[in-house]
Amino acid sequence: MWIASLGKLRLFKDRMTTPPIYRPLGPTACAEPAQGHRLGRRRFIGSCVGACLASAVRAQAPGGSGQDFRGGKVEWARLRNSGQYWNRHAESDPELLDFIRRNSSLNIDTTWQAASGATLAGLCNYPFLFTDRVENLNPTEERNLAEYLKRGGFLFIDCCCNTGINPSPDEYLANQLKFLNGMLPGAKIDPIPESHEVYGLFFRVQRHPPRAMPGNSWMDTRAFPLRTIHLGNRLVGMFSMSGLQCAWAHVGSPANAQECLEMMTNIYIYAITH
Repeated sequence: MWIASLGKLRLFKDRMTTPPIYRPLGPTACAEPAQGHRLGRRRFIGSCVGACLASAVRAQAPGGSGQDFRGGKVEWARLRNSGQYWNRHAESDPELLDFIRRNSSLNIDTTWQAASGATLAGLCNYPFLFTDRVENLNPTEERNLAEYLKRGGFLFIDCCCNTGINPSPDEYLANQLKFLNGMLPGAKIDPIPESHEVYGLFFRVQRHPPRAMPGNSWMDTRAFPLRTIHLGNRLVGMFSMSGLQCAWAHVGSPANAQECLEMMTNIYIYAITH
């Protein structure tokens, strides 16, 4: 796995223009102009690249685990909102985080966090935010999330496959797009092609994209493409209609869960390297 990934990691390292040191955006960083944090996620991967290279070498040696070569610690956070399902399946997030940690040298904490948009500083501690939806944020949370994204943060939205929560995928999709376009005027939210690098960045997944297959949902028969969210030429988020969180919470078959774990790992690595 490492051998297949090193070429990509070296490429990202070559493209960096800042020293390979990761720091969370943090309250102090948030007080600085947004332009100064356009490379926040690149700083993050910079701290990991050296760890990845060393880990690959150490793994070839007898008894080498690579555990001593992890970079600076990062955390996974769900965006808290007024909806009742913002933390649905959160009890299974440690499985995802453990999967990422076991299959890479990313020093990711296996405890999930809750990030509140009530303050900008509350968001800026995390380079990556996960949410099930955005349309129920209040005006303060919306304003802070928009600023967080302008300053280098990344948002990943993933639709739940439960028909009791999202009975109409078309209505859910329309609501998210309407809110995102209002929050980020001028943003481009575009489907990605099946040939996109995110499908083979770390794991090579078979379906583009994988999705939860619970056996009793519209998601069993309808597939939606992944979408990227850009502000100008900057990637600030991705949007999934695939219920990846449902799959890693074991809604469906074990094989389905494995592929969705791999897809989420690819998305996380793609987010912090672009």
